[in-house]
Amino acid sequence: MAGFQEKVATFEHHVSVRQIGIAERLAASFECGDQNDPLMESGFVILSAVMAYFEMIAQAKAGTTSEKQSTSFFLSGFRDVYPNSGFSEDQIRTVCGWVRCGMYHDAMPKFETYLDRNLTAAFQWCNGNLCINPAQLVRDVRKHFTEYVAVLRASDAATQITHQMFVNWFDGSQIPPFPRSTTAITTPMGTPAPRIPR
Repeated sequence: MAGFQEKVATFEHHVSVRQIGIAERLAASFECGDQNDPLMESGFVILSAVMAYFEMIAQAKAGTTSEKQSTSFFLSGFRDVYPNSGFSEDQIRTVCGWVRCGMYHDAMPKFETYLDRNLTAAFQWCNGNLCINPAQLVRDVRKHFTEYVAVLRASDAATQITHQMFVNWFDGSQIPPFPRSTTAITTPMGTPAPRIPR
């Protein structure tokens, strides 16, 4: 059975490298806005990857899974990342429905949702429209995650409850230690993995 530090390392690598790290690369292209770079259109891919962070971090902090409570966990995670957003509960629920659920279920946001690479905030309401800067969202999530992992790696008495909540969630979610790499030579069934051009 994996020890605490191994669980933290697995969690950190998966979120930091495989999700936020990739999103940061896409965000650099999105933010640059170079018409010759096809990745300037990566804003919605960024949302697909990063919007799951809010529910995930709320689960880790609460020490339980969000089964049948996704929206309430999303709200909790959003408030944790953006404690001073000024968004009402209804507005956060709208962000969840339009963006998180829209991207997850329909591969695109719902209703009046727009991307703006010049927006200074990650989320902003503009005359009833929801405006999002995916690059700023990635920066905010990176900062929040870095701070959370630092608490997990601290060993003082004040962090023990946080540690226990994380372990409860990690074990309850049945996350395997060191999930298989996406660059493994073969898939679990033995099919050769696709070659990545260099």
